[in-house]
Amino acid sequence: EEDVYFLAQQEHHYFGPANDWPEEIPFNYLPIVGRNIPDSSENKTPLDAYAVIAEHSPSETNQTVRIGGGVVLLYDRNDAADTLPPVGGFPHAIVCDVNAYLLFTVVDPAWQGQGIGRRILQDRLHWIDSTNAEMVFTCGWERDSNGSSRPLLSDAGFSEKRTIEGFYSDHSRPSC
Repeated sequence: EEDVYFLAQQEHHYFGPANDWPEEIPFNYLPIVGRNIPDSSENKTPLDAYAVIAEHSPSETNQTVRIGGGVVLLYDRNDAADTLPPVGGFPHAIVCDVNAYLLFTVVDPAWQGQGIGRRILQDRLHWIDSTNAEMVFTCGWERDSNGSSRPLLSDAGFSEKRTIEGFYSDHSRPSC
């Protein structure tokens, strides 16, 4: 559960106030710790979830430092269509029976550029391969100060379908 709180903290840190820091494990993260999600018509209920934490263990200490992570959720057709960012058109036409949604890949800025984000992404893609997901979705982020996730996602076989300008207008990301 400590790892799930770390991931929730990362989501809150990088994606802002819309993702308030939870007092409990976030609803969508419950499958990661082996808990069932309560039935609710209000929330999109993932079929399953998987998380990756990147850690560093300096040889001179007995401590482990978390330096990044990522989450992937599996959704059925209806919940996937309702969960996707507003891409226009008919989302039900592009989703499949089971869909994987890569929520985020974060790496502490001091550790970026060393392939850690790529390993976090690859680990989740390997997990997706072990499921019955037919489609994988993610959003690539554009940051003025921190470059783009586009090369990482492109190298993994993703292709851009649409740029959503101002999707996070209250944050430093001009587009998604």
